[in-house]
Amino acid sequence: MVRISREQFIQRYLGDDLHIRQTERSEGGRDLAQAGLSTEQLRQADLNGDGRIEGQREIGALYQQVDRYDTNGRAQSIDLANRLGVPTRAGQMVGALDRMFAANNRPNQGIGILSSVGPRQLNRRDDVLAVQERLNELGFDLEADGVFGNNTQNALQVYEGMIRGEDDASSLPGILKPGARLDQVLGSDNAPRWAEMPDEGPGFNNVDWDGFSHGSQRLVDVIRDAGQSYNDDYLAANPDASVMELNDASLRNGGDNHDHATHETGLDLDVRLPRIDGASGTTVGSSDYDRDAAYAMVSAFASDSRVERILVGDDTLRQRVHSNEEPWASKVQDGGSSHRDHMHVDISPPRTVVG
Repeated sequence: MVRISREQFIQRYLGDDLHIRQTERSEGGRDLAQAGLSTEQLRQADLNGDGRIEGQREIGALYQQVDRYDTNGRAQSIDLANRLGVPTRAGQMVGALDRMFAANNRPNQGIGILSSVGPRQLNRRDDVLAVQERLNELGFDLEADGVFGNNTQNALQVYEGMIRGEDDASSLPGILKPGARLDQVLGSDNAPRWAEMPDEGPGFNNVDWDGFSHGSQRLVDVIRDAGQSYNDDYLAANPDASVMELNDASLRNGGDNHDHATHETGLDLDVRLPRIDGASGTTVGSSDYDRDAAYAMVSAFASDSRVERILVGDDTLRQRVHSNEEPWASKVQDGGSSHRDHMHVDISPPRTVVG
């Protein structure tokens, strides 16, 4: 049984509007009429008579019209499908409304789903399959079986968090509505990709050993550029110094993990602290800590406009950054005692040009 509450119905369309005259001529309007909801009933939900349905009160009035055809006997919820997964009459109306609101507000067709995919959505098999296949094309590793489950939900939340610049994937809706922003981004030719972190390159090595070697392609690009900068600007003059040793990014499909409060959406990276013997893996204040090399690493990352913040637990290094009046000094922030054995790099979300 797929059921949504009155509040979930309102949130589904809040922020969009539906032009009634435009709907009359649309395929979505014909779908809605076939499902049994008339243009006159849409007009009854247009409380101020301006020809469109928008805002919490009018969407609530639209809910009342749909609820008239719901058979569960509850005024505060609607059943979208029965126990066999067959859409109810009210569920067919909601599916048509999904398409109508999308067509009215966002002409981009996204990945071509007909109804919403996500927690407590209709989750038609073909729609779920299209989502799974598209996420796999963009670098995730999902079983493409057309069944919406925890793994698909997690990947949607992670992808949404990546393009929005959010740390906590589980706090996001993870709902893909036809034509909505997330759908547009997924369907665009330049959709941001999820990628594996490189093993090595000029100026860096990846020493992750516990599965935190995936993230946004944007993070891969930042790593390669920062490594090249560190290689050219510091290692060239100090060939015996440590390369940058990357540790944790995100898990294979991102999401919640047992090691970090963040590192969920592919926008975070840890770098081990360099040692004076040319290796890495030490703590601030240890006699083998190479502060000069650490400063050069911080500079290589912080001078990149895509980097938003670097957390370090070295007060002396941060003071040097600010006393030198580096143009990127504000990015270098106190990481406290939890960052005394590594630096943490945050990057901005990838650009998402859709159309």
